[in-house]
Amino acid sequence: MLARCSRLFGGFQLETAPPEIGTHRDAFVRHGVLYDRHRAILPSSALLREYGPLSLVNGPVTSEHNPGRPKRILDEPLYWLGVVHPHYGHFMASTLSRLWAWPQGSCRIAYTGPPGADALFATPFAGPIFSALGLTSDDFVAVGDFDLLREVVLPAPSLVENSIVHTAFGDMTRRIAGRIVPNFQRAVDPRPVYLSKSRLAGGVSRVLDEDAVSDVLARAGALVVHPETLPFAQQVALWQRHDTFIGSAGSALHTAAFATGKRIVSFSHTQHVESNQVLIDREAGHESTYLYPTTGVDILPAGGGFHRSVRLADPEAVASALLRAVGLGPGERESFSAVPRPPADTAARFLYPDEPFGTNLALGRPARISSSDPAWQRRGGAADAGMAVSGLLSDSYHFHTLNEPQPWWEVDLEATCLINEVRVFNRHDVAQGRASRLLVLFSLDRDTWETVGQRSDPGIFDGLDSHPYRWLAPGPMLARFVRLQLPDHDMLHLNQVEIFGVRTDRALC
Repeated sequence: MLARCSRLFGGFQLETAPPEIGTHRDAFVRHGVLYDRHRAILPSSALLREYGPLSLVNGPVTSEHNPGRPKRILDEPLYWLGVVHPHYGHFMASTLSRLWAWPQGSCRIAYTGPPGADALFATPFAGPIFSALGLTSDDFVAVGDFDLLREVVLPAPSLVENSIVHTAFGDMTRRIAGRIVPNFQRAVDPRPVYLSKSRLAGGVSRVLDEDAVSDVLARAGALVVHPETLPFAQQVALWQRHDTFIGSAGSALHTAAFATGKRIVSFSHTQHVESNQVLIDREAGHESTYLYPTTGVDILPAGGGFHRSVRLADPEAVASALLRAVGLGPGERESFSAVPRPPADTAARFLYPDEPFGTNLALGRPARISSSDPAWQRRGGAADAGMAVSGLLSDSYHFHTLNEPQPWWEVDLEATCLINEVRVFNRHDVAQGRASRLLVLFSLDRDTWETVGQRSDPGIFDGLDSHPYRWLAPGPMLARFVRLQLPDHDMLHLNQVEIFGVRTDRALC
């Protein structure tokens, strides 16, 4: 009924170094973003999200406005906060994430939003959070289009939506939690908490059968909570008093940022996991499992204040599976597996702790081989080398070299990358032993090669049996070209190759 999610919506990167912070002069406001005197955007001031490529959300790269004609000039030093989101999830990811470096008392905060700062504190979650940081309404200055800021401190966000999280984000949220709930007693209530969305008046998605799920969980001893009915301080306290949480995917689980080391089971209606939640969970050290129903799900169009509604054919079965995930169901706690999928959909290490970190950098990249045996070719010329990074598993192999000294296959990642893992799917039918002593080589220029790994197990490996050969880097390693090579005179033939990591040529801000 439930399986582990295997796809990530957005990107993931965990950084221990603090975000960048700088001071700018004569920056003007347009579209809720800052531009310099040359009308170029200051990217750190904008909303950034990684929906595919990393992109700006709320402003063009160049403004049409003439900075020589400001609407008003603010001469005092200011700290840039930008858009104050009324939606809790976006507030956590894109508003709060900028306050990690606020120098209390040294300057006021420039924001875009309601003109009266008192309205900010009237928001049920923003008011307590701002107060915990020592902020009052007097610390905020509303700014708008064409305002010129003579001097502004510009911090990069400590969480970039669907992309990156810094440990500075967690340091801030836990500091807030300690002030909202001082002298708390950790995990004094053993009951798991189910965060229900059934009383929400609107949002992104809802489960129409959620009350049926809640009833099963409550009968098994779970505490069913509707977060929006509780004062924010009680919501934070809940995350301190309990160790196990269950909930359908959504913003309510973002409150996990105010705690550490919890066990979280969330379920969504598809194989995709929203990477903002993964960023929060991994930074806070939570043991998180992301599940989805493999059958019996109907997705309904927008209506009732929600972008989509989900109907479960058997909500009681879903509830029973969730109970097994936290050890409340009959028998031992269930460890869910993923539905078999092509390698292009392999999840990164933050979904499965034993799987790779990053995206498959090799997918669709140009590849070549040392030779191509015409007697074994299934595809013409050297094109068969590229099929090994097509994301398509074969029942046999995708390339075959001649019998020669140290045959090799290599791929050009077309950019310098930080590589965490190389995963190799062997030929499936026969002669698998030829790849038993496979070498892994890295190069930045294709001229100088470094052998970074060798398979030492003399036995054979397959890949279609869910056990490919996996070379794990001791730490992220730089390379543009990756080569797989045999150490002796033989033939090389493989099925599929995946290389996981992150490109280093993309600018976050």
